[in-house]
Amino acid sequence: MLLSPSFAAEHELSATTDTPAMSLALSAEDRAEVDRFFDNAVAAGASPRRDTIDLGFMYSRGASDPDGHQLDFVWMGMSAAPK
Repeated sequence: MLLSPSFAAEHELSATTDTPAMSLALSAEDRAEVDRFFDNAVAAGASPRRDTIDLGFMYSRGASDPDGHQLDFVWMGMSAAPK
């Protein structure tokens, strides 16, 4: 959930303008779900945080919410991971 600054202020949640207060990594079922998570986050006000990481067995996209919290959406296909 991405909270608006006014909601955060109303509920006395801390502002994180200089440093992220948390970083969340959300596991996805497949690459398409990573893209859906990322697109929904950006549509809700998040900003892309870095380039997409595609290692074949792992696919990840990152964003920062309006308060600067870091979000990573990750899919890992362990059967394709290097051994």
